[in-house]
Amino acid sequence: MPHPKALAATIGLPKKRSVYTIFYSNFFMAVSTAMIAYFLSSYFKILVGDKYVGLAFMVSYLISMVLINFFTDIIAKLGTVRSFLTILGVNFLSLLILAYGGNNKYLVVVFVIFLAANALVWVNNDVLIEMFSKDSETGRIRAVGLTMMNLGWVLTPIAAGWLISHYGFGLIFTISALLLVPPFFIIASGIDQKKIKYKKHQPFVDTFRLVIRSKELRSIFFISFLLSFFYSWMVIYTPLYLLSLGLDWPTIGKMFSIMLVPFLFFQYPAGFLADKYWGETEMISIALVIMS
Repeated sequence: MPHPKALAATIGLPKKRSVYTIFYSNFFMAVSTAMIAYFLSSYFKILVGDKYVGLAFMVSYLISMVLINFFTDIIAKLGTVRSFLTILGVNFLSLLILAYGGNNKYLVVVFVIFLAANALVWVNNDVLIEMFSKDSETGRIRAVGLTMMNLGWVLTPIAAGWLISHYGFGLIFTISALLLVPPFFIIASGIDQKKIKYKKHQPFVDTFRLVIRSKELRSIFFISFLLSFFYSWMVIYTPLYLLSLGLDWPTIGKMFSIMLVPFLFFQYPAGFLADKYWGETEMISIALVIMS
């Protein structure tokens, strides 16, 4: 695992302990998420069958959408750090229940709670990064954070595929839960809640009106929607499709790790170029051309 300070030093970021604390936390959270992300749909298929896999994810995403709109109120009341630790705790307990709950169909409820809480914890993480970022450094800070996260995503599927084939889903849920313990203590001990001044964001309706009125924001949100739409389908159905072709879990894990390598190598220089030379709009345009 590369040292966050070494990564940050190469692009001239200031030595902010809180930022590095978030970087360390991001790595463990990414490994925890990547350990199960591509295998959840297959696990859920065991619980309820093919027909309801998409429904469970849809319900989870809908709940996440509703909760995210009220999440700023929760953060304002609990504080940024306490809300982060609370949601992380919900994730931890949900994973342990999934690990040791057997094949009970009622685990679907826990499954939905986990997916919703997992979405919220990354939103909360983004708020933390925002609080310790200057506009002139945002691209580079996020680039280092994403590099730490992507390193976890690239390395983990190989191990997860092998573990499932030998020990089943219970073990990877347990490992995923245990990987949330380090970020819990890293954030709890590394960031002082009292020093954070959280500015409550404007209500959803006001934000929605702002997006509708702004051509630039509409374009960005539309692109974000399309990318999220693609990723949501891919994460759910690609593993199921590959299994139907006769591939085993170790092979699928290797495929996913290789697939994710570009995330590790491109986002870091992209953040630097966005800050120093081209800007975010130009970077997005270049990326869309390459994807097309």
